[in-house]
Amino acid sequence: MIVHKIGCPNHMRLGFVESQAAMASIMKYANHPPPAFNTLFPRDANPDAVDLLHKMLMFHPEDRVSVEEALAHRYL
Repeated sequence: MIVHKIGCPNHMRLGFVESQAAMASIMKYANHPPPAFNTLFPRDANPDAVDLLHKMLMFHPEDRVSVEEALAHRYL
């Protein structure tokens, strides 16, 4: 469900996934573009909150916002 909502990363960036079962589940969505992230929330959702969530929910750990960056985000 997570990959369905946020998208499947490039196969070359999935080296940190150790489980073959997890990899198979992720790859089911390899050719399915995710919906626009902001469409997953009500229209009146705070755009800054949606932006921070988007940065926190990046699939690859290196792409995620750091704690320091999150705490400095305009939403907080």
